[in-house]
Amino acid sequence: MRRNPWLRFFLSYLSVFLLLSASLSVTFLAVIGQNAGREAKNANQVYAQNVVKTFDSWLANIEQTVIRETSTNIQLQNFFNADLTDETYSHYLLYSRLRELFLTVSGIDSFYLYRTSDDRVLSDSHMTTLEDFKDNAFIKQFMANPGQSAWFPPRAYPQPSGITSQPVVSLTKGVPFGTASQGVIVINIPLYSLQDMLASISASDIHYAYLTAAQGDLFIAGEKREGDDLAAAASETTGWVLHSGLKNSKVGGLLSLLTNSWILVAVLIVLAGLALLFIVFRRNHRPIEAISNRIQHYIMKDQHALQGDQFAFIESAVERLIQESQLHEEQAAKEWRLKKRYLFRDLITGTQYIGQTEWKQELSKLGLPLDNHSYLAILIEMDHYAAFEEAYTEHDRLLLKFALQSVVQELADQYSFAVWIDWLSRDRLCNLVFLDEQERDTLPDTLRMCEELRAWVEQYLKFTVTVGFGDTVQNLSSIPQSYEAAMQMLDVKASAGHNRVITHETIADKPAYAIYDQLASIRTLSHHFRTGSREWETVYRAVFTSLKTGFPTRKMIVELADYLLHQFTDELSGLSGDATAAWGALLPRLHDSVNSFSTVEELEERLYRDLNSFFGEITQQREKHPQFHNLELFREYIEARLSDSNLSLNQISEHFELSPQHFSALFKELQGEKFVDYLIRVRMQKARVLLGSSNDSVQDIALQVGYTHSFSFIRVFKRITGFTPGEFRKNGDEEPL
Repeated sequence: MRRNPWLRFFLSYLSVFLLLSASLSVTFLAVIGQNAGREAKNANQVYAQNVVKTFDSWLANIEQTVIRETSTNIQLQNFFNADLTDETYSHYLLYSRLRELFLTVSGIDSFYLYRTSDDRVLSDSHMTTLEDFKDNAFIKQFMANPGQSAWFPPRAYPQPSGITSQPVVSLTKGVPFGTASQGVIVINIPLYSLQDMLASISASDIHYAYLTAAQGDLFIAGEKREGDDLAAAASETTGWVLHSGLKNSKVGGLLSLLTNSWILVAVLIVLAGLALLFIVFRRNHRPIEAISNRIQHYIMKDQHALQGDQFAFIESAVERLIQESQLHEEQAAKEWRLKKRYLFRDLITGTQYIGQTEWKQELSKLGLPLDNHSYLAILIEMDHYAAFEEAYTEHDRLLLKFALQSVVQELADQYSFAVWIDWLSRDRLCNLVFLDEQERDTLPDTLRMCEELRAWVEQYLKFTVTVGFGDTVQNLSSIPQSYEAAMQMLDVKASAGHNRVITHETIADKPAYAIYDQLASIRTLSHHFRTGSREWETVYRAVFTSLKTGFPTRKMIVELADYLLHQFTDELSGLSGDATAAWGALLPRLHDSVNSFSTVEELEERLYRDLNSFFGEITQQREKHPQFHNLELFREYIEARLSDSNLSLNQISEHFELSPQHFSALFKELQGEKFVDYLIRVRMQKARVLLGSSNDSVQDIALQVGYTHSFSFIRVFKRITGFTPGEFRKNGDEEPL
């Protein structure tokens, strides 16, 4: 080597070249790490903003529901004006309406109404005064400043029992808005519901998220990590702040190391390389052998230095950066799918108020048709979904639902329809069909497509579906109208039947169902039940037969069933303590049947089974009474003397050698109604028979049923039947008492 100075010169500068190359590589790696860290922060910021936007949309939906109901519900306005003709029943209808409304909104646990005119509170259990209401401190706090924010941070909401409390977030709206001069509406959402909602919309294998109040207090925690937050986004609706960051802190630590320590190291290496270059220029006369000997001596002394060379380190770091980049791409794809789903829901339900142009821009990004189209919403609902969940594992359910969505897409392709398909809930799939100008007259094709889908699912999948067919609309902003029409079709599924395609033509030939026509029959039914008459079964079947003659909505069916249970509760409140307690134990089971039925037939049989069993129990209790055998004697004595105007409690008790008080209590316990009420009822029954079967005058009939004065008879008859004797004879009303 001493004889070849050029080789010595080349090797000397080669070492400098390699050193500078290594420093440039480390610098390049540091820059990549810095950019990757910046992109991670940007991705976290976008993620946090999307989660907050979705969270705000959910809360805004609840708030808009309250505002819309307050503005349009006449019963609610009458409540705050204290303008109720039948206060108890109006309160029941109002609470049923609000409960049905809020059941459609996920997360709401409880609500109550406060009226300032008389300091009364209508809650889920009863009507009470403000001072007796467990949550009166919160109402007073709000009334002290009715203009404050509608959303309150977490607080302890006392349970009706008064024993425990539950952490909730409350939405409070004054009536009228901004003043609360008439009252307040309070909606309570449990903290665990908010946490579940946050978990569902922020589910990510890469990011974590948690919420703090405006003051910085943590109240909904995800995987909070001190000092690792990369982004924060504030809610415009509540002022709460969502914090997010990366779950994998090792990658973040590596990037931080690269962007700080390694940049300094790279600068020092460059300076050292320049210094070495100068030294080489000065000392290029040193023998290459000496350098070689020193290198070999170092390698032999420390073998670990050879194994951990810089190029190996660069290779492993670049590989890690590539993996991190792939993770970011996967997260971006997930966020895009999530955004697409929320866009679909906003378009269908009309919850996001943007213009036609903005919607077309979004549809263009999805590759969907834009111009000269009409639109049709079709809802596909899986029948008996509770049984479906019990029968299959989560994996099998996902496969079957994927098969259903795929079949919908394939049928649309066969009919050359452009569609946008997505799940709106766990059991309901929405198919938005785009029809061009030439396809507006192809509604029969869409019906055939739906019928083919229904038949295919019934034949090849292990469940059935019911299809709700909406209306065709001409612009994007009217799509929610088509969706609402499809929803109305599914609302009558309980009465129209499952496993079918329901259109406007399906229900057009059915008369409109009037729920109020059945209220009198339900009162008669509950009276027969209380008095131990098997006639209750006949009236019960007649009520449900009327439900099947038309296509009432599920809401109507539930309201009628709730009224039936409410009427039974009122009627049975006068029975013995054991019977009342047994009814109270049975009532939750009956309410569960009302809330979970699939068809009218199923509801009819489930209620009948429980009511008939309870009827048998109270009948057995009556028959065990030592005086039960005398009940028929009491009835025969009364019926034999209906024409006696002097028939009274004293007369009959004296005949059976009992005191009036003892006989009255005994008769009510055995018959289920007071002696006076029973006497009036059987007299009116006989009067109705005489009015329908004879030509006797009203005065003669009054005498035959024990009334000496016809005007007294007419007054009682109209109070019981709703008609005067003359009107009854003319109309021929055969409704039983």
